[in-house]
Amino acid sequence: MSKFDRRNQAKQARISKYKEHLKETSVFAGRDGAPRIVAVLPLCSDCDAKAAVKSLNASVDIEAEEGNNTVTVDRFKQKIRYIALQRDLSACLDAARTADFVLVMLSATTEVDEVGELILRSVESQGMSTLFTVVSGLDELDQSKQKQGVLGSLKSFITHFHPEQEKLYSLGNRQECANLMRSLCSTTPKGIRWRDDRSWMLADDIQFAHGASDPTIITGVVRGRGLKADRLVQLGDWGTFQIEKIVSAPLPKHSKKKGEDIKIEEEETTTSEWRWSITKRRSSTS
Repeated sequence: MSKFDRRNQAKQARISKYKEHLKETSVFAGRDGAPRIVAVLPLCSDCDAKAAVKSLNASVDIEAEEGNNTVTVDRFKQKIRYIALQRDLSACLDAARTADFVLVMLSATTEVDEVGELILRSVESQGMSTLFTVVSGLDELDQSKQKQGVLGSLKSFITHFHPEQEKLYSLGNRQECANLMRSLCSTTPKGIRWRDDRSWMLADDIQFAHGASDPTIITGVVRGRGLKADRLVQLGDWGTFQIEKIVSAPLPKHSKKKGEDIKIEEEETTTSEWRWSITKRRSSTS
């Protein structure tokens, strides 16, 4: 192969890789793109997932309202949806199934017990997307040598399960939290193969049917493979349903004025809405 052919082959490989990257991140593109889903899993008894979310938001000057799990990071033009969890195995497994990023919380003062290790092993066995590790309480330690010793011990623990975890982020350090937010907003999640081979959704809103003839409406962003209207869909533990129709769900259009977001009107976007009637319920064996 000539030098010109090798250069051309390398150029084609770069173009192909760039197109693949754009395809993988297109769902997050733009102000109305899908939020990046971040599951925060505490592994130690003194870890507080909600406090970790507050620290991450504060590092990029975001003041989220109480109960609002979705924030817009204007600095990186991305949206993040947090799932702050308790140390409950079932909840952690459900959250990790839908997460683009999994944040495991370690403590600088408390060791990971059997419950925390069970959660970590179970989520790993189920399959997870991109993983990051944060440490709480590190700023409470007095001596620098003590901090380095604790960090070394925690790093040894997490790399035993995930050798790629070279960096541990301290929640008490504003700069490290900002760096983590940058990674959450710019990194392409590696995904989960068994999940991305199907259509799936983390619902934004659910309107349950009031009568037998009324449809149950699920609104959200369809991820993974394209969703077809002639397929059945599994809705949590409620069973399998037949889709009645799929329509484009409107999102509110915002305009900035003097640093405030003003809701103008609703516009059609690429966000999808699932609609099906509960009267068309089918068993999964039929």
